[in-house]
Amino acid sequence: KQPEIEPTNNRAERVLRPAVQSRKMSQCNKSVGGAAATSKFKSVIETAKKLSLDVVDTLTQILDKGSNPFASSPIEP
Repeated sequence: KQPEIEPTNNRAERVLRPAVQSRKMSQCNKSVGGAAATSKFKSVIETAKKLSLDVVDTLTQILDKGSNPFASSPIEP
């Protein structure tokens, strides 16, 4: 037994819930490319939040400079 591992996936489901609700409200993506772009943006946004980084600054770094703002963080993006 490993007490550090949660016995359910409730935490993961709670993290995914806003993305699923957003997808439903926007009537899903209209293309495979749109779905891929949406998932990548959501991944960056949620990682920035988890690392207590400013989301707008993080997206700006990636889009303007092509840099990886997560490179020096202890958590892999």
